[in-house]
Amino acid sequence: MKGFAWNHKRIRRIYCEPELNQRIRSKKRLSRETPEPLAVPECPNEMWSMDFMADQLGDGRSFKTLNVLWS
Repeated sequence: MKGFAWNHKRIRRIYCEPELNQRIRSKKRLSRETPEPLAVPECPNEMWSMDFMADQLGDGRSFKTLNVLWS
């Protein structure tokens, strides 16, 4: 509804008072393909992985790390 500042909660309340039925939308399902097996590196430094991690110390200070793995 263009031009009105109504949110979904107000519209739902207005629909529920006179017991009007809202359309139930079905969930769209994604078709999944069969996963491929993981590639095994043939020589060193061929495959790299990166990951960010965060944790908190006992005194409340937090820290972040960047982990880099290679195989």
